[in-house]
Amino acid sequence: MAVVFFGSNFTIVKKYDSGDGIFFQLWMCMGIWTVGLVVNLIQGSPKFWPFAMLGGVLWAIGNVLCVYIIQQIGLGLGLVIWGSTLMLTGWFTGFFGLFGLEKDDISVVWLSVIGLVFALASLLTSFFVEITHVPEASSRQPNSEEGFAPLPSDDVDYNNDEDLKTAEAKVSAQEGEEVKSTGSPKSKVRGIICALCAGFFFGINFDPPTYIQQHNCEDDNRCDEQYRGASSEPLDYVFAHFCGIIIMSMFIFFSYAIYKRNTPWVSPQICLPAYLSGGSSVNNT
Repeated sequence: MAVVFFGSNFTIVKKYDSGDGIFFQLWMCMGIWTVGLVVNLIQGSPKFWPFAMLGGVLWAIGNVLCVYIIQQIGLGLGLVIWGSTLMLTGWFTGFFGLFGLEKDDISVVWLSVIGLVFALASLLTSFFVEITHVPEASSRQPNSEEGFAPLPSDDVDYNNDEDLKTAEAKVSAQEGEEVKSTGSPKSKVRGIICALCAGFFFGINFDPPTYIQQHNCEDDNRCDEQYRGASSEPLDYVFAHFCGIIIMSMFIFFSYAIYKRNTPWVSPQICLPAYLSGGSSVNNT
């Protein structure tokens, strides 16, 4: 179920222009928050723990970084890097009990370490992937129309097979020069750094609610008096977590609007698809 929703939530918005992604992520987070509200009502409106909102804030920061990452190094490489970093962050957190969390009980440690090595190797090899960019239509030659490359200006007899092949070769070479351009090293480095940061934020975004659950002074859990009696049910923290997401996404959008001098990129067509995308993406939780 998680694979289905995680793998298909962006298909809803595939045919719509999402611009620079800031407006899109705002509406996406609205959809996420709505699902959280429904879950909160189903759970009987459990006690709201503000500390759990920190996880949502971290997730929203990682989510908005993805827009920049895709622009710099592409979705494929970006997903590999932030996904690998997410997994590594989760592994180290659980294995060593970082951030005050309990250590995971691993039955076969050597097998877990082998998995870690493969994940780390995948992350390191991804750094050497060559980046190519496809320029927008506005960057094409001024005399091209509708995205088509202009025909050669030579006097060519198109009834002659040899001349026709020569003309096609010239057009193909011209298109190749226009379409592919290798990304700059600085652009790649910036994209990789942001992907590493996004993966780290994704990897620790559930730590705040997990900390509360593990320090509620019940059963064999640790005891932190301010969280005494807190619920051990993960779904009871969904609403607080998603409140952190929507608040941070609104802060990001308003900051972006100020930076753009009240002329942010917006599109009414993306609102509903982005909203549905956010709602479907959290069904894997």
